[in-house]
Parts: sequence; structure tokens; C-alpha cells
Amino acid sequence: MFHEGERAVQSRAGVERVAAQVGRGVLDLIPDEFGQFLRRQPFVILAGRDPGGRVWASPLVGGVGFARAVDERHVLLAGAPDADDPLATAFDPPGGRIGILAIEADTRSRIRLNGLAERTPDGILVTIDEAFGNCAKYIQRRIPIERREPPLSPRHGSSTRLDEDQAGRVHAADTCYIASGHPERGADASHRGGRPGFVEVSAGGTSLRFPDEVAATPGAERLVEVAIDAVHEREGAMPARWRLLEPSPFNPPVARGA
Repeated sequence: MFHEGERAVQSRAGVERVAAQVGRGVLDLIPDEFGQFLRRQPFVILAGRDPGGRVWASPLVGGVGFARAVDERHVLLAGAPDADDPLATAFDPPGGRIGILAIEADTRSRIRLNGLAERTPDGILVTIDEAFGNCAKYIQRRIPIERREPPLSPRHGSSTRLDEDQAGRVHAADTCYIASGHPERGADASHRGGRPGFVEVSAGGTSLRFPDEVAATPGAERLVEVAIDAVHEREGAMPARWRLLEPSPFNPPVARGA
């Protein structure tokens, strides 16, 4: 079920009734269809905390079959974040809470798995506490068209604000992934989508703003604002080029001037 932080946000947004219905679909085991779906995915999005307590969403790429359910309560990710990833040490002993988002863009399907992760000789083993599906809204249909070999010496950069080039890439994006965390219940990874420009970058690159969902009141819209205190850029984090097949018909309008 939802923790108190999630319930507080739902109350402020006026969506308690809808959230209660969604909450009934949260399972404490991995259905067979979730296991089959997970095994098809070449990458997942991880959510977790860095040593400083910041919550990050980060891709983990391993190829089809690298993520699999070993039984109804455990998932094995045959890989680990690289040494320069903010989540590089998040799952070292004694382990840490993790959120997993598996998303299949060409079918507009996604599942989320949350639990306790630990490093093993075979990769990251996750004991699942929560498993649930999400609707297809805001997922852009696209397919991978070209595999790229990872750079031999990939560049990594850190700062406290987005520079002009980074801000331009954010503005051109139609998809982003976010992570949230709770002190006891752990981390959660989620997807957001929209038309290019749906994520706004402030002057100076010190904050982001994006729509959450269209609210119940016609013409009203909830906005999420994120104050930036750390930026991490990884070259070659997703070793593939993708082709857009169809934008989501549910994409909200982009603010004027975005």
C-alpha cells in the first residue's frame, strides 16, 4: 500500500479515490506475465540512493535476458552500475532499497518492481516487496534501430547546474525518468512523457519543471518543480539509437514559449 508521503501528495492533488483503486493492484509477488515481460527487456531504470542520500534514476543496460525473475519473490539483474554511476555503491552490503522500472516502448507497456537489493557474484539480487503494472499513457512508441558500442573511455561529468548544451538536450526530450524515495519504504522509479519541451529548464539551469497529469478540473494542470543541486552526465549510458514510431496521443500541451 501507499506510504504516508505518497498519500499526502495524492491528497494535495485530489486523486485519493483513483490512487486507492490503483493500490489494490499492488502485489507482493511477481506474476508469471511480469517475469516474461521483464526477461524481454534489454534495459531497466533503477531508483536508489547515493552515499549522500540523494535519490537517482539511472539506466542499467545488459541486453535481452539480463533481467529475470528467478522465483515469485526474487529478480536477478545480471549486471551492476559502473563505477562512475551515482548508484555505483547503492547495493553494496548490507544492500539497499531499490525501485525497478521495466518499460517496452513499442508496445507501450511497463511494470514496476520495488524491494531490497544486494550484490551477489551473479549481479544484483532483489527481494520484491511490491510489483504492479502501469497504464500506457504518455509512452512514445519507438524501437531501437542501431546498436552503438560503448565508448572505450566514456566521459563522465558532474556539476551543480545544467549547462547550455545539457539544457538543450533536456528541452528536446520527449521522455524522462524520475526517482523518489521514502526513509523506510525505499525508492521508486517512474516514467514521464510528453511533447518535446514538456520539461522546462530555468534560466541558469538551476531548476526543472514538468507536468504530472492533467487534473480533474478542466484547464488545470499540476506541475512538478525540481531544484537542481547535482548534475551527473554519463556518455554512452544507453548504447542504442531509437526511432520514433508514434507520439503518445495523451501527451499534454506544451506551455507557450517552451
